[in-house]
Amino acid sequence: GVGNVAITQGTLTAGANYALTFNPGILSITPRPITITANNATRIYGNANPSLTFTVGGLGLVNGDQLTGALGTTAGATTGIGTAAITLGTLTGGANYAIAFTGGQLSITPRPITLNAKRSEAAMMGPSRVAMVPAHGRVQRRCIHDRKVDRSH
Repeated sequence: GVGNVAITQGTLTAGANYALTFNPGILSITPRPITITANNATRIYGNANPSLTFTVGGLGLVNGDQLTGALGTTAGATTGIGTAAITLGTLTGGANYAIAFTGGQLSITPRPITLNAKRSEAAMMGPSRVAMVPAHGRVQRRCIHDRKVDRSH
């Protein structure tokens, strides 16, 4: 791990012909530099956020080490269209790694909807207007007559 370790003589000898003088030292182990780059992601408004992914660069992970935690974003299902930052969140390599992070963007796109009005229905209703009204994720047809809503159609 990271820290200082004494360098000792151990079993080092110079043989019988030499008088060895050993000066101990210190080995300083510093965190391994790695880079984490968040991958950009896209989702449709109202959907759950996708899994946020990343790539590891720099000197990379060693000795079977793995990162723990997860990337983060402030975007939720009700966040409007646009972009939200993908942040480091709780992702860490622990004390053995120095992370340089490059964030990404979560793009939130409009939710597609389709409204189908039938011209023949509007013509049969005379001067009435046909309103297509979204209701609980689906579209209902309502005929409007003199400020009353007739739901029988």
